[in-house]
Amino acid sequence: MVAPVSLACAFSLFLGAGLLHAAENPEPSVIPSLQQWQGREAATVFGPATRLLISSDELSDLAEGVAHDLLLQTGSLPAVAKGEPHPGDIALVLDPAFPQPGKEAYALEAGEHLTLTARHHLGILRGSRTLLQVLSQAPSHDRFPCGKAIDFPKYRMRGVTLDVSRKFYTIGYLRRLVRDLAWYKLNVLHLHLTDDQAFRLESETFPGLAAKDGHYTKQEFRDLIELGKSLGVTVVPEINGPGHVGAILRYRPELGSHGAFDLRNPAGMEFMKKLWSEYLDPRHPTFTGPVVHIGTDEVETSTQEDRELLRAWMNEIFAHVHAYGKEAHAWGGLDRYSGTTPVDKRLQIDLWNWGWGNAATALPAGHRLTNIDDAKLYIVPYSGIYRDYLDTADLYRNWEPNQFPALTVPADHPQMNGANFAIWNDRSPSYGISMDDTTDRLLAAVPVFAEKCWRGSREDADYSAFQTRSSLIKEDPAANLRYSAATVAKDGSLLTYRFDGDLDDRSGNDRTGHAKNIAFIPGETGQALQLKGGESYVATPLEAKGFGYTLSFSLKPDPGNPPDAIILESPQGTLTLNTKGSGKLGFAKEGDTTLFDFAPPADQWSDITLTGDSKGTCLYVNGDEHVERLVHRMRLTTFALPLARIGSDHHAFIGAIDNFTVLDRPVDLLGAGRNLALGKPVTASSWELGRAELAPGKAVDGDLSTRWSTAAIPDGWLTVDLGKIETLDRAVIHWEIQRGARYKMLASKDGESWVNVLADDSTFTVERRFDPLSFPPVEARFLKFQGVELSNWGYAIFEIELYGPGRKLESAYRDAISRARSLLAQEGGDPAERARAADLVADFPLGMEGGSPSGNPR
Repeated sequence: MVAPVSLACAFSLFLGAGLLHAAENPEPSVIPSLQQWQGREAATVFGPATRLLISSDELSDLAEGVAHDLLLQTGSLPAVAKGEPHPGDIALVLDPAFPQPGKEAYALEAGEHLTLTARHHLGILRGSRTLLQVLSQAPSHDRFPCGKAIDFPKYRMRGVTLDVSRKFYTIGYLRRLVRDLAWYKLNVLHLHLTDDQAFRLESETFPGLAAKDGHYTKQEFRDLIELGKSLGVTVVPEINGPGHVGAILRYRPELGSHGAFDLRNPAGMEFMKKLWSEYLDPRHPTFTGPVVHIGTDEVETSTQEDRELLRAWMNEIFAHVHAYGKEAHAWGGLDRYSGTTPVDKRLQIDLWNWGWGNAATALPAGHRLTNIDDAKLYIVPYSGIYRDYLDTADLYRNWEPNQFPALTVPADHPQMNGANFAIWNDRSPSYGISMDDTTDRLLAAVPVFAEKCWRGSREDADYSAFQTRSSLIKEDPAANLRYSAATVAKDGSLLTYRFDGDLDDRSGNDRTGHAKNIAFIPGETGQALQLKGGESYVATPLEAKGFGYTLSFSLKPDPGNPPDAIILESPQGTLTLNTKGSGKLGFAKEGDTTLFDFAPPADQWSDITLTGDSKGTCLYVNGDEHVERLVHRMRLTTFALPLARIGSDHHAFIGAIDNFTVLDRPVDLLGAGRNLALGKPVTASSWELGRAELAPGKAVDGDLSTRWSTAAIPDGWLTVDLGKIETLDRAVIHWEIQRGARYKMLASKDGESWVNVLADDSTFTVERRFDPLSFPPVEARFLKFQGVELSNWGYAIFEIELYGPGRKLESAYRDAISRARSLLAQEGGDPAERARAADLVADFPLGMEGGSPSGNPR
C-alpha cells in the first residue's frame, strides 16, 4: 500500500520534480469543477523521473492508460511501478475504507508528490482527468497546485444520445467521442442504432439488414463498448421498436406498415427477440455492457386495445433482455400509452416530452428516470422546431438535471438517474451536416452539461467566467475531434512550406513533411513542389484542421488533369482539381461534393486562399480577382481542412504547389465575412407577450438558440441600426418554424426615408427556414425587416445577418506585390532585396490581413 501524503507542503524545491513555491492556491480550473478544495502553498512539479505508483495490480491496466495520457500532456512517459513515493511521483491508491460513497468519488492530494485515492478504480479514473486537465493548462504542462480536492458526482448518469441511424458516424469518430466524454467526466454514450432510415449494426441472423451506406461490425461495436468500460463510459445500444422500424420493414415488409410493427402480428416480436438474442448471446456477446435501450417511442395507438398491446410489448422485450442480465431503458411514453397492463417498474424511463411521459406519473410508478427534455436538451440541426445548438447560458444559469416539466425530483432521490442531451439527425442528410458539424454542436454543449450534471449549480456561478474557463480547457488530446493543433507562431501559423529544395516547416512548429514521388522545380519565389499524379505526396504531421482556419498556397496545374485529381487529402475529405470533371476547384466530405465557380488555369500560377469556419467556406483567388463565399447555402458547405497529405497516395493532381501556409484562424481577408448586424441596436413593432427571452435583440445576438418572436401581426417589423452608413448586398434570415410567408427588406440612411432593396417594391417569399438573400448594393445605416404576410402564427426569427460586398485589395499593397514579382523575374540583384521580395510574394495575399498595405510580410 502506498502511504498517503500529508496535507502540509514542505518548504523545499526539488530539482526536476517536487515542490515549487507560490501563494496559497485557488481552486484549480477544471470542468466539471471540484466539489471541495483546500488550497495550500506551492505546486507539485513533475519531471522525467516521475513515476506512476499503484497500490495493487488491479490498477495496472488503468495506470498504463494514464501513463500514456501523461505522455501526451508532458512529453514524458512515467514508469508504472510499486513502492514508496518520491518527490514528483504520482500515487494511485485503492482504499476500501475511503469515506466518500460512490464508485466515482476520489480525493486528490498534492504535496511533495501527488496522491489519488478512491474506493473504486472509476474514482481513480475520474481523478486522473482532473490531473490531466490541470496539466494541460500549465505553461510547461508539468505542475499541479498543492492542496486537497474531494470530488464526486451529483448525479449518477451523465451522458449524450447520438442518432447514428439517420446519419452514419464512423467507428473511429465514436471512439474519439468516448474519450472526450470521459475527459469531461460524462459516463453514458447512448447510440440510436436503428430507425426508419437505417439499421447500423451487422447481423448474421438477418444478413443484409445492416445499411450498405455505413454500419458497424459486431466486433467494432464490441470493441467500442470495451473502450468505454476502460474509460468509465457506458455505451448504451438502442434497437428501437415497435415504432421507428422502417429499415426493418424494408427488409421484412410483412411485419408491419407505416414505420411500425403490427402489434397483433407475433412475428414482429419474434424478429426482435432474435435480434436481441444475437447481440446478447453469452457465448459471444456483442453488447457486453450492462445497459441496453429498447426504444418504444412515438408509436401511434388509436385504440385502448393498441395501448394495452404496446404496454405488453414493453414488458415482453424488457423481460427478454433482462433475462440476459441487462438493465434496460425505454423512451417515455406511458402517459400516451395509458392503460391497465402494468409495466415492469425495473424498466428505466428516459423522459423526453411531457406529453408522452412525465415524471409526475413515472416516479410514483417506480421507474428510475433520466431527463432528456426535448425543450432544453434536444439538438436537431436545421429542424426549425428544435435547437441547432443548446442554449448553454440558460442551462448554466437556470437548469438542473432533476428539473422535469411537471415535477422537480430531489437530486438524491433513488429513482433520479441524471440527464442526457441528444443530437438527432432528422434533417442532417438533407442539409449536408457532417461529423465535424456535429462536433461543433456537441462540444459547445458538453462543458456546461458536464458541469451541471457533476457539480450542479454553484453559488458563485458566473456564465462569463465559466466560458473563459472552458476556453482554456482543450479536448482530450487523444480524442481531438476538433483537429486542433498547437503553434508557437505569433501569427497563428500551424505549418509553412516554401518547398525551396526541402520540406522544412518555416512556421517554427517543426512539422517537417515527408515525401514520396515528388520533385522540386522552379516556382513563384524560388523552387516549388511538383506532384506527378497517382501516388505522389508530401505527408504532414497534421491529419486535419477543424473549423477556424486559413489556407494559402500557389497552384499551377499541368494540362489534362483527370477528374477529381487530389490537391489535399485525409480521412476527413479531399480538396480537388477538375472536380466531377468540371474543371473546377472543389471539395468532398462524407460523400458530399461542393464545387467552387473557379477553374484553375493550366500552366499558370494562381494564388489560392481558403478560409473555413462553422458557417461555411470561402475562396479568394489572386487576392480579390475571384471571391466566393459558400456560407449561406441550402446545404451547409463547411469543410474541415484535410492535411494528412499534400497530393495523394493514389490520385494526386499533376502540377506544382508553392508557398503553402495554414493558419489556426479564419482571416476575413476583404472584410466581406463580417456580420454587420451582430450585436447592433434594434427596435421592433412588438414581441410576443413582452417576454425578455423573445425580445428584438435576440435576433442579432449571434446565438441560433435564441429568437425574436411576434404575435400574429402581419405588418410586424424589426429595424437594425448599423451605427453608420454601410454598403449592403446580402442578408440571411434564420427562421423558426413559425415563419412568415412574404416580407420586404427596407433600407434607410436616416431612419426616416425608406427604400425597398428590391426593384418595383417587390417582396421576398419564405420558402425555407434558412433564407439567404441577395440584392443590388445599397447604402444604408438602417435595415428594416417589414412583414407583409403571415403563414401560420407570427414572425419568429432566430437571427438576422447583414453583409456587404467587402473591400478590394489596397492599391499600395498590390503595387508592392507587382514590384516584388518584377524583381524576382530578373536575374541577379541584391540578395537581401530578393529575399525580401520573395517573402512578400510568398505571403500574398495574407500580408493584406487587417487591411494594412504595408508591403511587408506578416
